[in-house]
Parts: sequence; C-alpha cells; structure tokens
Amino acid sequence: MVRYKNALVGKHFRALQQVGVFHLHGELASETHLRLWRTAGELGALLYYGSIENVDEYLSDLKTLIDNVLDAWAIIDPRRILDKGKLHILTHTPGDVRNNGPVPGFSTEIFECWNAIFRLCSILSNHQAPSHDIAEAIANLERFKHQVSGGWWKSVDGEYIQASEEVRSFILTHRELQRRLGWVEKVPLVPGTIKRVPKASAVAQEWHFHLQDAGLPIELPEYKSLSGVANKWVRCRSVISSSQDICKEGSWVFFCDPQDVDGSSIHAGRISRILVPEASRDSLGAIVLVETFIVSDQNDVRLNMPFLTRPLSSDVTETISIIDPKNILFIFNAQHDCHSAQCGTHTKYTNQERQETTRRREVIVHKPLQQFFINMHALHNAHLLRSTLPRHLTKPVALFEDREAAHEQFAAQLQVSGPIRRREIAERAAATRARNKAAKQAEKGGVPGPGGGS
Repeated sequence: MVRYKNALVGKHFRALQQVGVFHLHGELASETHLRLWRTAGELGALLYYGSIENVDEYLSDLKTLIDNVLDAWAIIDPRRILDKGKLHILTHTPGDVRNNGPVPGFSTEIFECWNAIFRLCSILSNHQAPSHDIAEAIANLERFKHQVSGGWWKSVDGEYIQASEEVRSFILTHRELQRRLGWVEKVPLVPGTIKRVPKASAVAQEWHFHLQDAGLPIELPEYKSLSGVANKWVRCRSVISSSQDICKEGSWVFFCDPQDVDGSSIHAGRISRILVPEASRDSLGAIVLVETFIVSDQNDVRLNMPFLTRPLSSDVTETISIIDPKNILFIFNAQHDCHSAQCGTHTKYTNQERQETTRRREVIVHKPLQQFFINMHALHNAHLLRSTLPRHLTKPVALFEDREAAHEQFAAQLQVSGPIRRREIAERAAATRARNKAAKQAEKGGVPGPGGGS
C-alpha cells in the first residue's frame, strides 16, 4: 500500500479506515487531521452494517456521524464541501437506508469485480470487433449457465426444452464448476465446535505445562470435566463462536460468564489456549482459557473508544476464565495503546523460504503496557459490538453544539478566501497560456523556447 500509494482500491481504503487512526500520533498528524480520521472511521463502521435492529436509533447515529465528517472537513478546508461530490452524497444516505435497507445491499462496488471478466473477454478476442466479441462471449457464458442449471428455452419447433439429464446432473457432482458459477452452498459452522490439530502433530501434555507455555499463572486449578480431572490435554487450533466466527489463540472475544445462569453478564478477553482432553474424540470436554479484561466506563478522550485493562485482583480465577466453547459470543478487534506506551520501531530481517535474507523492514515493538483499545472502526461484527457495549460508549456526539453558528463562520471564511483563490487560479491559468503561446511562436519562428538547445 505504501509502495503503490497512488493505485489504491476499495479494500485498501477500508483497511486504512479501520486501523489508520491508531498510527496517527506524535508528529504524524495534527489534532484537526486526527479528528477527520476519527470521524471517518466511526462513520465507515456504521455504514457497513449487515443488519439493523433499531432503525430509528441507527439513522439518528448515522446522521450525527455524517454531520461530524462534514464538519471535520470544513474545519480543515470548507471549500471541500463544495468541490467534492461524494461529501454531498453522504447527506442522502439516511434516506436511502430507510428506503432500501443497509448500505451494503445497494452498494455498487461489488459489481466492479466483473471488470476482470470483461477485460479478459477483450484480451482473448481477435480485436477485429471488440464490442461484438465481448457481447458474444458474455452471452455464451450466460447461455451455458442457463443450460447446466436446468433452465428451459424455446426450440425452433416452438416447444420449450431443456438439456439432457446427464448435462443437468453434471453440475451436481463437480464442485469446481459450482464454484465458478457461484453456486457453492456455504456450510454453516456449528457454534461451540473445535478444530483439533492433526493427529500426527498432536501432543498431549499435562495441565501445568500448558499454563507455563501460555505464560499463565500455574496456580490456576485444573478444570474438572464431567468425567473428572483429565490426565492430559491436547492443544486445539480454533473454536467456533456463537456468531460463527473462527476464533484462534490470541483472538479477542466477548463471552458469557460461566457462573451466570441467565447469560446476562458479558465479559471481554483474549483467548490464551483452546484445550480438549486427550481421551475425547470430539468437542466433548473442550475448554477455552481466556485472559479477562475490564472494559472502561468512559471512552478515551483522544480516540473516542473504550479501552481494555487487566484486573488488579491477585486472584487468578478473576484474571483467567475457563469457559465452555459455547459461551464465546463473537470476535472483535483490539489495538494496543501505543500512544500511551510510547511504543517504538525495530529493524528485523525478512525471511524467504525459511531463511533469513539481507532485506530489512521496520516493525513495531509493543511495550508491556496491558492497555488496549476496542477498535470501534472495525467493520466485522460492528453491529454486535455496539449492541453489547453500553449505550453511552457508542452513542455519537456532535462536534459542534451549535452547527449553524459554526457554518456561518465557515461561510465567512469562504467569502474572504474564495475570491483570493479564484484570482490565484486565474493568474496561474493565464501564465500557463502565455507560456504555451510563447513556446508555439518559438517553434514556428525557429527560435528555441525556454530551456531549448541550439
């Protein structure tokens, strides 16, 4: 992204929108630019909601965040509101959501993936009649899809026919063809199930060894399953959450308190280990060791995000939770508070084919400050995150209490800077025209222009 900064596409901008604000500290950005990044990140997370439970509340938050983005732009350069059409389009989003549903449903970005097919149809043609060749190739693709999927068409005799049984059954047994036609059914993941490591690499070890390997307190008592205390435990790769997320070691999750009967007590934490008894053949008896973190009651002033800290209790049962895999609700993204910890960079050599090379790259070295931000700009599970956290942590706050007075101030600035800018543009355009005219006259008269040779 840094190397090809002038050729970024949608996925690159989404990545920057989600994590860019965490790297803007020190001399990298002023307070006004940080405010713009922050408001844009908050708006982006809300725009990519896949489902909306409370429409009125969502639209109210959406309008506030759109106003904040426009106001943040106006603080830096009020003229952007007039010059950038996309900023104006944002104001129509609440009405579009009320009429058409969530924004991803009527987003046109997904259709850009068809450009590759369109381009290949042109490349693989004879280039004598490109438009005709492209239309014919796409029509053949649609015709083939219609035939193999059991569609009917009118024959020359006027009767409706379809492909033979062998042709129609061909797609049912060939996964590759199904994938290319976009017909592969997604197999739903079962919440609470685990994925074990291959039997050849699975190593059963005692409880205290797993605690030492994960850097957990060895005083943590061994979990007692239905059949008693397991002799040895096997490390697993992942576990499926209630939202069908694949959670691995190091994943940040929200989970229900195992001691809570009605499941109303929800906590945040980071998965340390996923273990299953050696004698178990499936997910029976599996447990998840989670480092418990406390969610702050107030948002950070600088980033407007809640942060996570470790409990101060000396009781290991309050800092480490042993939970059932079914109690994991969903995964979320958290970022280290590098600004408060003053994390620096370190140069390391890159590896190629498991061997160290002479190429170097800069990496961030996190200091041992156990404070993390809940990434409120993340797109994945944004609706679940906001429905789980308290409302006062997620409710948007307007940048200006009196927007009308602020807008009048911006308009007054434009009335002064607008004519000056237009005059500067006109002067530069006149100078360019004069320079081009002089160059043309020099070419006609055989006189070298500015910087020309003999």
